[in-house]
Amino acid sequence: MIQMYGACGSLEEARRVFESIDHPNGFSWNILLTAYAQRGHLQDSKRIFDAMPERDVMEGVEPDEISFMGTLVACSYKGVLLEGIQIFQTMIQGHGLEPRQEHYSCMISILGRAGDVRSAEWLLQSMPFRPDSVAWAALLSSCKIHDESVLGVRAAKNAFRTRAWDATPYVLLSNLCLTERKLKTTVKELSK
Repeated sequence: MIQMYGACGSLEEARRVFESIDHPNGFSWNILLTAYAQRGHLQDSKRIFDAMPERDVMEGVEPDEISFMGTLVACSYKGVLLEGIQIFQTMIQGHGLEPRQEHYSCMISILGRAGDVRSAEWLLQSMPFRPDSVAWAALLSSCKIHDESVLGVRAAKNAFRTRAWDATPYVLLSNLCLTERKLKTTVKELSK
């Protein structure tokens, strides 16, 4: 029920169902947190995240990889750089959790949306995974936002290599190159 209301955007109803559960488990917490995060409600998702260990210390429910992912998604939607970095570091240092590729992709998005596309590229290149199309698309999306066409073309090429059938990088690249001059430059870069 929580997930259904959350997916429909009825966050108050989702919260009401959650509050009616005597002893919510980690799954219930994560569904509620993710519902708020996916709607861009950073402060609400952060409050839910912070309440997990406080409310359920007796139950042993603490934030896990999914909880951190939900909170990072909210930071990405809002473009909140410092809070995103703090949450990422807390995940590793405070909770001893190993970030997954999805966490890194979210951090690439957070850095990029905040305008630090070079750091986003550095993180993509240095993460302990081979970058997938999601990571490259996150970088490409940031390049589109901040008009970084040369880096955007490089990100697009890599996204094409990792998942050629996915339309996302093609759409992002075309949006990056809306002006005719950029389009000519992009075609030249892609042909190299």
